[in-house]
Amino acid sequence: MQDETTFIDRLLAMQHSLDGGTAKLEIDPNEALRFYLPLARTILDLPQQSARRIVAIAGLPGSGKTAFTLTLALVINALAVNSLAASALTSIPVAAAVGMDGWHYSNAYLESHSITHAGEITSLRSIKGMPETFDVLAIAAFLRKARSGETDLPYPVYSRKVHDPIPGGLLTASIQVILIEGNYLLLNEEPWRSLADFYDLRILITGEIEAFLPGLIERHRRGGKTDDLIEAWLKNVDIPNMHRIKAGSVAADITIHKINSRRIEKVEYHHPKNGVE
Repeated sequence: MQDETTFIDRLLAMQHSLDGGTAKLEIDPNEALRFYLPLARTILDLPQQSARRIVAIAGLPGSGKTAFTLTLALVINALAVNSLAASALTSIPVAAAVGMDGWHYSNAYLESHSITHAGEITSLRSIKGMPETFDVLAIAAFLRKARSGETDLPYPVYSRKVHDPIPGGLLTASIQVILIEGNYLLLNEEPWRSLADFYDLRILITGEIEAFLPGLIERHRRGGKTDDLIEAWLKNVDIPNMHRIKAGSVAADITIHKINSRRIEKVEYHHPKNGVE
C-alpha cells in the first residue's frame, strides 16, 4: 500500500499538458494502478530486440489516444524512477510519447494536391485526417533511425494553434521506449502495413463509435470549426475513418476497451502478460 501511494504521488507530480496546450493532463489514480501500471510493466519486460522498444498505439478518432499515450509514458517513467531508487538518473525519462499527427502533410501540400475520393477528384485539404494525408515514408524513416538508437533525433509535432506540423520533438539518448500513437498505425493497407516491422508491441484502443463523438465534437470546437462544418466533417471524414479503422486494422497484442474518450472499461491481452497466460 505504501509503495502504491509513493508511486501515485510521484506520478501525479509529473505535470504534463495535453496536445502542447494549457490543458493539464488528468490522471485517475485508480486507473493508473489498475490498467496503466500492468501495461507499463509489460512494455518494460519486452525482449530488447533493438536499441529502443517501439510500441504502436492505434485507435479511433476521439478515443483519447493522446491522453492515454501520455499517461502511459508518465507511468513508465514513474515506474523507472521507482526501480532506480536514489540513482542520479531518476529524473531522466526513459519513455517518450510521439504523435503520428506530426507527419501530416503540410496544409500547403494538401491544398496543392488532389485525390479521387468517393468517385470525385477532391483536394487533400478537404479530407485532412484521412490516411492519404500523412507522409508514411517519413514516419518509417523516423522509426528506422529511432530503432537503431540514433540520439538527438528530431521529429515534427502537430500544432493545434496553427493546425500544421512544426519542428519541436527530440529523442534523446535516455529514451529507451517510444510510444507512437495515431489512428492508422495498425491499418492493414499499404503503405501503413509496412510499418509493422518496426513495432515490438501493438495496442489498439476501441469502443462504440457513438461514445467517442462528444469528445471529438468538442475538440473540433476548440479548433475553431463551426457547428455546420463539424457536422460535415464528421459525416465525410471522421466517421468513415472510424469504420475504416474498425474493419481494417491488423490484430493487436493488447486491446484497450473504452467506455468513452476518458474511461477505460477493460484491457484485453492477446499475448502472455508478464510471462503469464
